[in-house]
Amino acid sequence: MRFIIPIILIFTLASCTSKAKLLENCADKDFLKIWGVVAKSEWNNTTYKYDYLTDEEYLEEVYFMERISQGSLSLQEKLSGINRTGKYEVFYKECERNFTLHPVTFKQKYK
Repeated sequence: MRFIIPIILIFTLASCTSKAKLLENCADKDFLKIWGVVAKSEWNNTTYKYDYLTDEEYLEEVYFMERISQGSLSLQEKLSGINRTGKYEVFYKECERNFTLHPVTFKQKYK
């Protein structure tokens, strides 16, 4: 009996972690789909350059997008709002809503 409770606890924690990872995968994909074009564009391509950002701010945005695509930012860093072009938190919340409404489809799509 002593061994059953820790096993149940491990499975419960593992499912919570996987839900958070699924939500993060969803938010990353959606965020980069909308805002990632900034990082893919050439610096001197004025089509994607935001007029309200200085050169330094623009390069910080490019670096932020690259770090998301490489997976080198923690979820807390992404949610902290350090980017200027779009709020990552908005995408994360939308993924939470989608997970609540359609959990099976969501799990299959973002695993």
